[in-house]
Amino acid sequence: MLNWPADLQALTTWLPGWPEPPWRMRGTTVTAWFVPSRALLESVLGPLRDATPDRLARVRFYDIEFTGPGRNPSAAQGRFREAVVAFPARVADLIGEVSAFMWTDSDTYLTWSREAFGWPLRRASFDLGGGVWDGGTDTGTGRATVAGGAITIEVTGSAPEATLEAVPGSGTWITPRMIIPSDPSAAGRIEINAVTPRIVTAGNQRPVRAKAQLSVPAGHPLHGLDPVIVRAELRAGCELVVGETVTTLCAY
Repeated sequence: MLNWPADLQALTTWLPGWPEPPWRMRGTTVTAWFVPSRALLESVLGPLRDATPDRLARVRFYDIEFTGPGRNPSAAQGRFREAVVAFPARVADLIGEVSAFMWTDSDTYLTWSREAFGWPLRRASFDLGGGVWDGGTDTGTGRATVAGGAITIEVTGSAPEATLEAVPGSGTWITPRMIIPSDPSAAGRIEINAVTPRIVTAGNQRPVRAKAQLSVPAGHPLHGLDPVIVRAELRAGCELVVGETVTTLCAY
């Protein structure tokens, strides 16, 4: 009899690039922060929203190389690009943010993230250009072409701020995840989890000037959103471990 699941070596063949969490991720991120309207927060997050006046939403682009432990470490590595629109959230006394809209160009990352965390990733194609992505200058553009539209972030230069204070809640990713039981007669449930990444190194973090544009079809929750960017930052060479700390806050 197999020692389930340790002796089921076939999983290594089926899913060579999809190891169990955690994953180690290293690369560059560009983030543009804006003030979301109460109506938008209500429509997107409902009871998870946090409409505290000083809370910020964000548009963020990632260019990341990843590795995972797995049984076949040489195969459990790769690269993904990602665009995320996230909104401030709260569960009881815990403040964080919900990555409500996410796109990537990696099937491995998409599958892993959906299964491990319930993140709502969709497929997109990416065009990243300019010095922000290779460490050359504080200018550049990220564009994700999504179904029926595009998400764009443009970095136009350095900003005068000497330092960047942490945005409240930005280190905690509050994540609704639907659990579908194997027994079709059993009721499913929704978990509200908090995923807290461990920062190995913050990298070269600096304030920049940026603009963001969201062009999505009518009927999409983000249609008509024209974010006014109040601050932006570039992180080059940052390194995170994602999946070590996952806490279930509540379940329905």
